[in-house]
Amino acid sequence: MNAPYKTALIGLGKMGMQNAKDKKLAKYYKYSSHINALNDHPDFDCGAMFDSNPDIAGQKFTSIEQISYEYEPQILVLATPPKGRIEDVKPFYNLKAIVMEKPVAYDFNQAIEIVDYCTENNILLQVNYWRRFDRAVIELKDKIDEIIGKPQVIFMTYGNGVRNNGVHLIDQIRYLFGDISWAKALGKGYSIDSFPIYGDVNIDFSLELADGACVYAHALDFNQYREVGLDIWGTKARVEFIQGGLVIRRSSLSRHRALDGAKEISSDKALICDSGAGEALYGLYDNLSKAIRAEQELLSSGKSALKNEQILDMILS
Repeated sequence: MNAPYKTALIGLGKMGMQNAKDKKLAKYYKYSSHINALNDHPDFDCGAMFDSNPDIAGQKFTSIEQISYEYEPQILVLATPPKGRIEDVKPFYNLKAIVMEKPVAYDFNQAIEIVDYCTENNILLQVNYWRRFDRAVIELKDKIDEIIGKPQVIFMTYGNGVRNNGVHLIDQIRYLFGDISWAKALGKGYSIDSFPIYGDVNIDFSLELADGACVYAHALDFNQYREVGLDIWGTKARVEFIQGGLVIRRSSLSRHRALDGAKEISSDKALICDSGAGEALYGLYDNLSKAIRAEQELLSSGKSALKNEQILDMILS
């Protein structure tokens, strides 16, 4: 390409500029925010930033509309809450692509409206389900039958809201194992004001994969401790994504140590595997750039994200 894509970043709050400057976070996540990835990637030039809070540093524009007609970006990054995003998109008329934080919208119908709008206007829509861009997750998917086999059962732990964190793991399960046949809530759930997405809920739920394997999700109280993790029991191995995906632990199938004729998962001899979580957000933009040039398909398209929205709708309705 001759010149980097003109990029505008909308939303600079807690998950934006604060994360970008957090040295402790940077130890584990090289790319902890969109601005980190955009500044490092040669195919993007983030020349416009805006947040509804005027006190956040780094802004050169006073409104989304001003960015639209004065800067005319080709790429729009929406790191804003999910409610009402369609109105943030419509002022822009020169877009090649949108990068959007998950979930796409606050409900399924709003999500359909956004995805349809992008399709009708030939705008690529990439949704930040970053685990799809973790090189370790990609490598696992490529060898899923060899390493894990078929999943027998999957356990999920998350907190701070099913729309905020639970949906990340729903998407990872879909990415690794394919379609989810149905989803249902296990109880009523609860909401607290401190959740990152207003009105979000912690709720236990179950999923069933197309091959019949079940997923059981439990919502943790993050005031006790944090975990956004998966524990996959397959026919060939057990694979755990723990510490929010920063650690991957693989336990192999072997002869049972105490019983003849039986097998066991040797969890006490687990192998700790490298994770690519810290660089995944850069991978999102790399994939987007190649998709704009028609060299790759989007790994986390709006169409794919709609399936997550539909699952959320089944859990929460």
